Amino acid sequence: MSLAVAILGPTVRQDRSASVGGVAVHTAALAGALRQAGARVAVLSDSEYVEASGSGTYGVRGASAVWLLRTAAAHPLTAAGVLWRSATSAERRRLGLPLRRTFSRALLIRRALDAERPDVVHVQQADFRPLYLRLAGATAPVVTVVHGLGGLETGEYPAMRTLVPEHLAAADAVTAPSQALLDEVRDLQPHIRRAQVIPNAVDHERFGPRDAAEERMAVGLGDHTGPVLLYAGRITEHKGAGDLLEAFETIRRERPDTLLVMVGPWGLDAPMPGPHSGVMVVDAVPPDIMPLWFSAATLTVVPSRYEGFGLVALESLACGTPVLAADTGGLPEVVDPRAGALAPSRSPEALAQAALELLADPRRLERMSAAGLEAAARYSWSATAAAYLSLYAEVVGPHALGREC
Repeated sequence: MSLAVAILGPTVRQDRSASVGGVAVHTAALAGALRQAGARVAVLSDSEYVEASGSGTYGVRGASAVWLLRTAAAHPLTAAGVLWRSATSAERRRLGLPLRRTFSRALLIRRALDAERPDVVHVQQADFRPLYLRLAGATAPVVTVVHGLGGLETGEYPAMRTLVPEHLAAADAVTAPSQALLDEVRDLQPHIRRAQVIPNAVDHERFGPRDAAEERMAVGLGDHTGPVLLYAGRITEHKGAGDLLEAFETIRRERPDTLLVMVGPWGLDAPMPGPHSGVMVVDAVPPDIMPLWFSAATLTVVPSRYEGFGLVALESLACGTPVLAADTGGLPEVVDPRAGALAPSRSPEALAQAALELLADPRRLERMSAAGLEAAARYSWSATAAAYLSLYAEVVGPHALGREC
């Protein structure tokens, strides 16, 4: 009998109204790879409302008052239990979460779990989701994946600094995509039952080498003959976007034919660059379009101030585009030194100097492109899924024995 897995996390919104983050990509790709490996997988999407539920996917972001009333009437004991746990939750109060939203999400999760009866629940991040899962009354073993701890630095939810370690200790197993991030997790919570590095991966059917000239035409850069620097992701200080813009002023003075393309939603306090700045800002694009931008670029720049893994860097390498990344978090583990270069984080001067050195050496860029393809080939979703299935089996084993006794 195949293993039944429920993945609780974000997904790519069906209406494309939200930008596509790395965790949403991870949810979709892992679910697909697990299914190909023979597992029965249900996705509990906290990006979608219950009305968007479909085959294999349950929207658990929220529900209408009518849905809640009907469900409570049909399942009074279940609804009452979820409501009691939500109303009396000290964690909910510490986070300042509204009772209605908390009850709604927890009840949606509970109804999905009752329908699927998973052997294990895979939770994306150790923040709010383990709390909702606990309030839902879930009993299956939990594997919690930490994709990053940068959210603790923002201070938006101060209570998370104590709740995240509690969630890590309560999980049956914890994974992180890089050793650097797992070390950070262990520093935050030394008492973890099982801990393992399971890297993220890249879809090689989607991300692969293409003709740069053709892709420049496809994305509207056909008239530009100079170097193209690419930034992909949320345009925020946390991601180092401000550092890159400052560095680009230096790059532009030395190489005025260089264009900086920033693909993602604008999140900086500063206004967008003007039409004569050499900076082109493109709003978030569908996942199928990103490979075109990577292939059109001369160099992808990942200047993050914090990065648990570096999926953008890996996707760029898979397209044969070299990467210049900040020397922080998991990026040094992803960016093979033959395929890219590292610069100190939070240093626009060092970033500009490194970019100029690379742009001045086209032959080095060609060698890096070939090396990047080799480095990216080591990251496949089939291998990632196999590692998770092995871990799931470890945590399910003791629980299965307990049920048989």
